[in-house]
Amino acid sequence: MKLKLFFICFLTGFLFATAKAQPCKLTAEFTSSDISVSPKDPDFRDKAVVNVDVKNTGTCGWEKGKIKLEWELTGSPSKAKSFPKELLSGMKDVKAVVLPGKEGSFQTIDFPWPEYPGLYTFNFWISYNGNDLSRKVKVEINWD
Repeated sequence: MKLKLFFICFLTGFLFATAKAQPCKLTAEFTSSDISVSPKDPDFRDKAVVNVDVKNTGTCGWEKGKIKLEWELTGSPSKAKSFPKELLSGMKDVKAVVLPGKEGSFQTIDFPWPEYPGLYTFNFWISYNGNDLSRKVKVEINWD
């Protein structure tokens, strides 16, 4: 009996000691419905406020300040030639620690009005150290 117990303890300890830790996986998921623009169709000369909620679909937590929301301007009216720098591209940090399977949000983004009214198209995505964690999501803002 003692030999069986010793063997079971030895085998259990051996398995724990030789088991390799799984590396942490960073991934994120969101859709255009997770991005809200307020007001929905801003008047020309009004700023647009953008809020983004994202789900951590990875196996490790996101640390505050390490996960980034990035965006870029991908389409604008043909007459528009110059843009406020905040419209062209940018990034914001995640507000707080986000555990795996939970949702996190980013600081609101205040987009100033553009030089010319019309439809502006943006891509949003999540990154870590320059690596994309999510697919790009297209959002349109129509400044009338």
